[in-house]
Amino acid sequence: MQTIPSFRALFRAPALVLAALLIGGCLKERLAWSPDGKHAAVLTADGLHLADATGKISPLLAPGAYLAAWLPDSQSLVLARRKEVKDFAAITAALGPTRARQLAAKAEAVWSRLKELPRGEEFDKRAGEEADDLPGVLVYLREQPHHLAALREKLGSDWKKEDETKPVDLNEIVIARLNGENLTLGPVLFVGLPGIHALRPAPGGSAVAFTLQPELSRQPDNGVTVMISPLDASASAVTVATQSATHPDWSADGRSLVFFKASGGAGLSDDLRL
Repeated sequence: MQTIPSFRALFRAPALVLAALLIGGCLKERLAWSPDGKHAAVLTADGLHLADATGKISPLLAPGAYLAAWLPDSQSLVLARRKEVKDFAAITAALGPTRARQLAAKAEAVWSRLKELPRGEEFDKRAGEEADDLPGVLVYLREQPHHLAALREKLGSDWKKEDETKPVDLNEIVIARLNGENLTLGPVLFVGLPGIHALRPAPGGSAVAFTLQPELSRQPDNGVTVMISPLDASASAVTVATQSATHPDWSADGRSLVFFKASGGAGLSDDLRL
C-alpha cells in the first residue's frame, strides 16, 4: 500500500509501436488481450490505448483509465478511470446527496481532530490515515471560509494558492465498447473516492466484481471492500464483503464469487488474519 507522505500530497500521442512502450517501461504489466486475441488493452500513465495483433498502438482512447478487463464478446471492456472534479458541488453530483453529507460530516470530524495538533509528523500521520477520502475532505474544507482561513494558518508555506481551486480525482467504473477504431463510453457503474484495486467480470458478462479501500470509514481502516455491479447498470453496486483481499474471482458458471475474508474488525495494518 502506498505511503502517504504529507497532508497536501493527496490533493493530487500518435500511433506507437508496442515494443517501444515495453522497452520504455510504460506498461507496468498493464496489458490484457481480448478473448478473441485481436486486440490488447494497453494502459499507460495517460490512460487506455488499444493494440492490434501486429503491435500497432492506437491513439489515446480513454484518458485517465488505469484498469481494464475484457468482456466475453471481445468488443466491450470494463474500465476503472480517474475523473477530475473541481468543487464540492461536482462531488455531490457524482456521489449523490447521502454520501456527500457523509463526506461533509467526516470532513468536520477530521478537522476537529487535526486543527489542535501542531504541524509535524503526528499531524501528517493522522491526516494520512484518512487515505482516499482526504481529497474530498480537503475540497469540502477549502470551500468553508472559516476552515480555509484555518488551513492557510496551519499549513503555512505548504499551502499554495492553487490548492484552493486545484481539481481532485474521483474514481469511476464504466463500460466501454469498440466502435471501429474508436471507443464509446457507456454507462457508469460506480463512482467513489477510493481508487479501484481490481476488476473481475463474471463469466458470461452479467456482472463485475471490484475491490477498493473502505469509503468514508469512521475510523482508520486498511481493509479491502468487495463490491458487485450488474453490467447493464440496472441496479446500484452492492457490497458483498469487507476486510477482504484485493483479488476475488468467480466460479466457472459465474454464479458464485470466491474471496478471502479476514477475521476480526477494522484492519489497522496491511496484514490480515484470514
